[in-house]
Amino acid sequence: MSGLEALPTIGRGLAIGSAVALWAAQGAVGADLSALLAAGAILLTGLPHGGLDRLLTLGRFELSPAGAIRNGVFTLGYLLVAGSTVVAWLAYPMLGLSAFLIVSVLHFGLGDRTAGPRWYRGLQVLAHGGAPIVLIPVLHPDAVAVLFAHLSDAAAATAILQALRTLLPLWLAIALACAAASIGRPGGLGRVVELALLVAVFAVLPPLLGFLLYFGAVHGPRHLRGALATVRARGLSERAVAVEVALVSATAAAGI
Repeated sequence: MSGLEALPTIGRGLAIGSAVALWAAQGAVGADLSALLAAGAILLTGLPHGGLDRLLTLGRFELSPAGAIRNGVFTLGYLLVAGSTVVAWLAYPMLGLSAFLIVSVLHFGLGDRTAGPRWYRGLQVLAHGGAPIVLIPVLHPDAVAVLFAHLSDAAAATAILQALRTLLPLWLAIALACAAASIGRPGGLGRVVELALLVAVFAVLPPLLGFLLYFGAVHGPRHLRGALATVRARGLSERAVAVEVALVSATAAAGI
């Protein structure tokens, strides 16, 4: 197994182990420290998930002047977009959090969908992408209200939570339609079981731990496996890719 092939398995194991350990220790360490540690675990398991962005955009790193310029422009643009997002979020917190949640539904859903007709893929995007974004806040409104208030303000948190509660029946209808459409399709039953298990996880675990399990054990590994297929199709060195992902992740973690 190459270094890159091992990343999904390592990430999944780290996410599951961290979630179980934090769930068992939450009574001893307290809610605040448990939430902080869960956020740290989400960060560490999620960084490799984005560590392939440069490679998937530009391919192998070139030492030529032209290659250095391309990589410099990409890195600068990447940081400018990230920085602009933070500035806009601070200026318009409700709009920033709302946009983040919408983008998250699309990102998770597009990453978790499988092949099929366009209407079926659309159902999957909304059902699977909406599961963590709709269910976790609705099932744990008090805890999520505190998190949303940190990311926006108290009034925005209340308004967004109310909007998500209003969307719950629509999400349930979409999820049921998606489940019905999945039966009989290749791998469809497994996706239905996965979604049902995630609903149970989101209901039982505290918000950040539930999201940690989804992000680190389900979505992240699936994203990395898809990226691995792209890496192989482009003929890139898997060892070099694994090294770059590790360096980018470590540098980002240290910076944060």
